[in-house]
Amino acid sequence: MRFVRREVALLRALALLLTGRRDVAPDERAIGYSGPLVPMLVVLTVVDGIVAVLLHVLLPDAVQGLALVLGLVGVLWLAAFVASLVVLPHTVSATRLRLRFGVFQEVELPVGAVRSVSTTHAQPRTTRSAQLFDDELEMAVANQAGVVVELEPTAYRSLDPRVAAPALTRVVFHADDPREARRLLLAAAAEAHQGEGR
Repeated sequence: MRFVRREVALLRALALLLTGRRDVAPDERAIGYSGPLVPMLVVLTVVDGIVAVLLHVLLPDAVQGLALVLGLVGVLWLAAFVASLVVLPHTVSATRLRLRFGVFQEVELPVGAVRSVSTTHAQPRTTRSAQLFDDELEMAVANQAGVVVELEPTAYRSLDPRVAAPALTRVVFHADDPREARRLLLAAAAEAHQGEGR
């Protein structure tokens, strides 16, 4: 069932891209993270499309149709994956920080738990899209993760049970513009703390 939901989410992402929309609520600000991957994946998608057509031409008649269908399904999947990286950015509002990797990862944290935000050039400990290290979560993109968020120990929501833990105290993630991501997060945290004080 999870596989089917993911494939439907990929098709939805492609539809959002084709209509020029993103999955960002009106009260949220987007933080892009797809910069290091999209150019390479677009090239790979085009090459896969060319290979699918060439195989259709070069293979025997008996398997041409099957090869073309499989090739085009692969190209469609890759295009939908690229779309999901673009239309499902990280988002931040006065209530939550959503960290995503296409349709494959989504972690939601309360912005009110943010203690500090900094940027780093340090190499992440993981190359995976999300990995837990005790009460710390790292979300790397193309082996990059430049934003560090220190948190009060806080519960969070994750779609992936492999990155679920009782609480987090630190998150490191990639943003295409780490300084802008830091600015947006600090502003959202300040707004959240003002709301708590009312």
